[in-house]
Amino acid sequence: MYPHTPVLQTCKKCEIEQPRSNFKEIVVIIGENKIISYNLTCFKCEELKILKYRKDYRDCSHRSRIKLIQIMGGKCICCGITEWWNLTIDHIIPVKTQKREDGKTLIRKLIKDSELRKDFQILCFGCNGSKNSYEKCQLDHNR
Repeated sequence: MYPHTPVLQTCKKCEIEQPRSNFKEIVVIIGENKIISYNLTCFKCEELKILKYRKDYRDCSHRSRIKLIQIMGGKCICCGITEWWNLTIDHIIPVKTQKREDGKTLIRKLIKDSELRKDFQILCFGCNGSKNSYEKCQLDHNR
């Protein structure tokens, strides 16, 4: 084989034969031996897979989050902002020592359990950031 001839590989997803430079190189070092292999899917197919996953995850989590925000009143309890994308679910009593739950898992639990919702409140990003570890928001909303 000539050095200028590209080595071709077929993508498992799109089934197009392409140069190996279009595939992620995987290097494994065992002792003094260096083993090089290549991903089975090309960069383009990997990127499409990641974008689809992100979109599906985002759509699912947005719907659940909007539903929970509506259940809990739909606005910041401090300043009254109602834009869902600017609202957060805040622990009334700050959690520092406990291990925090994944946001998606927490949202699912809060939707199902009204008793658990009593420990949380809806705040906008500004009020939540201002509250920090204090008991109340430190912003002056009367300006």
